[in-house]
Amino acid sequence: MKMKKKGKFKFREVELFSLLGLLTLHMALLWYFKYHNQHLSFEEFRLSYPGNIINLIVFLTITIELILLRFIKGTSYIVVYKRGIVICCISMCILLFARAFSLNYFEFPKEYWIGQPAKKVAVVCMYLASLGMQLFSISFLWFKLFKVENRFFIRGSFQTVMIFLLILSVVALYDVKEPRREKSKGKYEVGVVLGAAVWSNNKPSPILVTRVNKAIELYQNKSIANIQLTGSNAPGEISEADAAFNYIKDFDIPLNNVWLEKQTTSTTEQIRYIKNSLMVDHELQRICVITDAYHMNRVEQIARFYNLDIAIIGAPIHLSPEKKAAYHFRESFGLLVFWLFGL
Repeated sequence: MKMKKKGKFKFREVELFSLLGLLTLHMALLWYFKYHNQHLSFEEFRLSYPGNIINLIVFLTITIELILLRFIKGTSYIVVYKRGIVICCISMCILLFARAFSLNYFEFPKEYWIGQPAKKVAVVCMYLASLGMQLFSISFLWFKLFKVENRFFIRGSFQTVMIFLLILSVVALYDVKEPRREKSKGKYEVGVVLGAAVWSNNKPSPILVTRVNKAIELYQNKSIANIQLTGSNAPGEISEADAAFNYIKDFDIPLNNVWLEKQTTSTTEQIRYIKNSLMVDHELQRICVITDAYHMNRVEQIARFYNLDIAIIGAPIHLSPEKKAAYHFRESFGLLVFWLFGL
C-alpha cells in the first residue's frame, strides 16, 4: 500500500515538472519570437521592459497556482496536470503557427482588414488566442484551488475576458496619464514623418496632414535639415509617403530635401527603418520622429524596445470626444499587442 502511494507521488511529480517545463519553454519561445519579430537579437532582451514584465507575471501566476495546488489535499492532481499539459501544448502550437505565418511559410491573401494588412491581423489573432489559453489556465487553476465545479467553462471564459480587459484598462490608463516627453529643442539631421491613412482620391488623411504640417514647420524653423516621409500603400491607393509628398509640393521646400520610404506598413517597421537604414546605413545620429500627440506614447515604447534614443515630436490634433476615445482605444490596444508580442 505504501509503495503504491509512493508511486503515485512520483507520477504526480513527473506530471508537475513536465508542465512547469512546458510553461517555461512557452515563455522562452514567446520572448524569442517577440525579439525576432523585430529582427533584434536576444542579446537586446531587457526584463524591465513592460511587456516582458506582463509575460513574466502571467507565467509566475500559473506557476504559483500549480505549486499551491500541489499541496492542497483532495484535488485530482493527475487530471489537473494532464489538462494543463494539453492546454499548454495547444497554446504553444498556436504560437508556432503564428510565427510560421509571420515568416511567410504560408501564403496569405494580400488584403486589408480593418485598415491593416490581413496577414498581420491574422497573426495578432493567433497570438491573442495563445494568450487567451494562458489566461484561461489561470482561471482553471483558480477554480481548482477553490474547488469550483459548477458552470466551470462559462465562468472560466468570462474570467479570462475580464483578466484581458483589466490588462487593457491598465494600458489605456497608462496611455492617458503618462506624460508625453517631447524633445523639440535643438537641430536634427532629419525629421521622420510616420505614415498615416490615405483617403479617397489619394488625399492624405487629416492625421497625416497634421504630421506633415508639423514637419514643414520644423523645416522652416531650421530645426530639421531634411524631411523623411514613410509609409506603404493599401490596394488601389498611392503610398502614404507619396500622398504626403504630393501635399508637401505646395510649400516652398526644396524637394531634394524630402526623402521617401514606401515599403513600411506599420509604426514598428518605421522605427526599425530608422534604426537600420537611417542610423546604420546612412550614419545619421540626430533624428526626430514626427507624429501626432496621441501616438507619441506608443512610438516612445517601440523606440525603447529598439534601444533608440530619438526625439519624438507631437503635432497637435483636434478630435471630437468620440473620435478621441476611439483613438485612445486603438493606441492602447496597439501598445498592448506590441508589449506582449512585439507586433
